Amino acid sequence: MLMVGILIVVIMGIIVLLIFGSEGEPLIGGERDEHGCLVAAGYSWDRTIGACIRDWELDDDELRAAGVAVDYIGWDGLTVVEVMIANCSGCFLVKLTNPEYVVLQVVLSNWEVFVGSFEDCVLAGFPVMESYPRQCNDGSVTWVEVLGSKSCEVDSDCVVFGRSGDCNCGCYNKGDLPSGTGGACFCEAPESCGCVGGVCEGVFG
Repeated sequence: MLMVGILIVVIMGIIVLLIFGSEGEPLIGGERDEHGCLVAAGYSWDRTIGACIRDWELDDDELRAAGVAVDYIGWDGLTVVEVMIANCSGCFLVKLTNPEYVVLQVVLSNWEVFVGSFEDCVLAGFPVMESYPRQCNDGSVTWVEVLGSKSCEVDSDCVVFGRSGDCNCGCYNKGDLPSGTGGACFCEAPESCGCVGGVCEGVFG
């Protein structure tokens, strides 16, 4: 009977170690290495870029764009999730996450970081001032949020606002459009709009 009790204790100890690991913390499928990279998801540390990447997904230009974006954000433990190429010279949209899985986006134009709107400023990780409207400062310019409702009840509530390349282009409630385009942005306007789950959503071809 004593042997059975000892055996049960040993088995329970093994199960606890398997679940919690040697440090007493839960082991999760998204466990990170010493650089904060999600190895199980295929990410590894790139010393040149200074972030976690999946190098087989990126060509030389995309790697260069990722490096510019990482330098610009300047945080430790960043992961380059995606690099999208735009139809202009040196134009990219780089998506990153920090160790807390907060998504950041950096827009490049001619290989330089481009911030052209309140949304760009927020997505790049700059602090937001809780004024009304809200404001975001990128270190040199303060951007003010352009208000406009996207709530809807039926498809006819929603209209396309702006053209591709305009700030704030997208789908809005026709009764509450933003006050203006606000200049050139990395923005693709949808072909049409519909009311999906109470929100105006764009349809892209």
